[in-house]
Amino acid sequence: MMGLACKLLEVLSKVMGLEKEALTKACVDMDQKVVDQVGGLHATRYDGKTLITVQPVEDAFVVNLGDHDQVG
Repeated sequence: MMGLACKLLEVLSKVMGLEKEALTKACVDMDQKVVDQVGGLHATRYDGKTLITVQPVEDAFVVNLGDHDQVG
């Protein structure tokens, strides 16, 4: 799983126009977990104010980047 996570970070780095290892270097202390049917993804509704929990989709593979994609 860690190898897949690093490969995904490389792809994301390229798409963002960064050097291949940029995100991997930024996530040196990465932690990985494999869990079943556990929620945790939060999003806001269209109004941008109401926080909702996104329910996990059965048999889906989810890559949670945590706060790395949070916009303030």
